[in-house]
Amino acid sequence: MMNSPTDTARSQAAPRLFSPSNAYRGRWFAAAASLGCCLGGLSAGGASAETVVPPEPHVRTEYAQVLTVEPVYQTLRAYATEQRCDPPSRVGAATQRPPKCRNVRVPKEFRRVIAYEVDYIHRGVKYRSRLPFDPGKRLLVKVSVMPVLEPEPLR
Repeated sequence: MMNSPTDTARSQAAPRLFSPSNAYRGRWFAAAASLGCCLGGLSAGGASAETVVPPEPHVRTEYAQVLTVEPVYQTLRAYATEQRCDPPSRVGAATQRPPKCRNVRVPKEFRRVIAYEVDYIHRGVKYRSRLPFDPGKRLLVKVSVMPVLEPEPLR
């Protein structure tokens, strides 16, 4: 049976979430098995210390509730050159002097939003992050779990 290009790409892509059903499919399991095989070959070559490779963290995404969003502004200062003219002066009823004009540097200030300070709550814990966008009412967050590899100190 011939696989379509979509099926082939899907089967070669690593699973997005780790679960026992996904762990045995795709390239993730093959990569982990080959990595373990190669490391086992290195440690069996006469080295007395065992090499420990930490496992990949289990990552998933969840939504957090946004509490406040405050824009962070950048103030830019620049100078523009403008022509300023004095009002025309009248010497007599028929004669008029042309106005005197000169170039003047005028300071300009511009404010623009460069980021957003976002306060949000996830599973009862408040967090604050600076984001490049306004997240709205909910914020997609990454949640990862990884075992502690160091033994607990004795008390």
